[in-house]
Amino acid sequence: MGQDAFCCSLRCGPTSSDIVTTLREPIPVAGSGARLRALGRRGPSLQRRGRRFGIALIAPTAIVMALVIGFPIYYAVRMSLYTKSYLSPDETFVGLENYTRVLTAPSFWSAAWNGVVYTVSSVTLQLVIGTAIAMALHRPFRGRGLARGLVLLPYVVPTVAAVAVWKWALNDTFGIVNRVLLKLHLISSPVTWLSPHSMMAALIVLSIWMYTPFVIVSVLARLQTMPVEIDEAARLDGANGPRIFVYITLPQLMEVFGAVVLLRLYWMFTKFDLLWLVGEGGAAGRSIENVPVYAFRRTFQELNSGEGAAAAVSLMLVLVAFSFVYLRAVPIERGSSE
Repeated sequence: MGQDAFCCSLRCGPTSSDIVTTLREPIPVAGSGARLRALGRRGPSLQRRGRRFGIALIAPTAIVMALVIGFPIYYAVRMSLYTKSYLSPDETFVGLENYTRVLTAPSFWSAAWNGVVYTVSSVTLQLVIGTAIAMALHRPFRGRGLARGLVLLPYVVPTVAAVAVWKWALNDTFGIVNRVLLKLHLISSPVTWLSPHSMMAALIVLSIWMYTPFVIVSVLARLQTMPVEIDEAARLDGANGPRIFVYITLPQLMEVFGAVVLLRLYWMFTKFDLLWLVGEGGAAGRSIENVPVYAFRRTFQELNSGEGAAAAVSLMLVLVAFSFVYLRAVPIERGSSE
């Protein structure tokens, strides 16, 4: 009987229609409806618990950032409303008088103009030179990995060491720059590169050498994510290298350019250490002084913390307003090609 039943089951098994009908039928789960209704009622509470958990995770970092960033801003704004010396605890509330004195001082506007010249010139040249080097490093050649590693060296050199080496190289008596230029007959006599008339140019060259690697890395990272099929199709259609760069590569780099230019403008306009080390002790004096150096000098050399804080707060407000306008005009996240 067992063998006959087994053979019958093989001969008279379920048909395909029986299988489809069985699959379409819902699988009975004991209490499934009640559990689903319970989960539906608990959904909002689970979301609230998830939000509270996320807030708890970021709360320590948010508190630290508020203390590290928020308190100095608050203290600078408060100090700008008082007449105060950092050597004395005495202070007198003067309102906006410090801002009036700073904004009417010719030395402040001279420092602001120096900052604009230094920032715009150095950032523009960093972007052009960095993009060109990134395009060269993107193409395959022998030793490309080593070249990509060496190009980062200026960016990791400490500022004090870089300034010391460049001051030695630009020295008008024994500097290597004048020796090389004299050997090549490009100049007839040594040039005093650290004079008030040429120190801004020397500072811009030093800044290009130190900070162009940031642009190179940023642009090179974007180039490596671009599909090569587009360039190949353009070459098959007869496009040459410059046309491919202008109409294909450059539009895809605009998003990176937007972020890089914004960061470089911030960092160069608020640069203090480089300008202070290059200008102090040289013959240039205040010919390269920008707003951060001006605020430092007013605070710690002329013992006027109120006006120094007013200059710093004024720079902060200008940068905040500029960033708002820049982010509205340059869609960094979407890219300007959209």
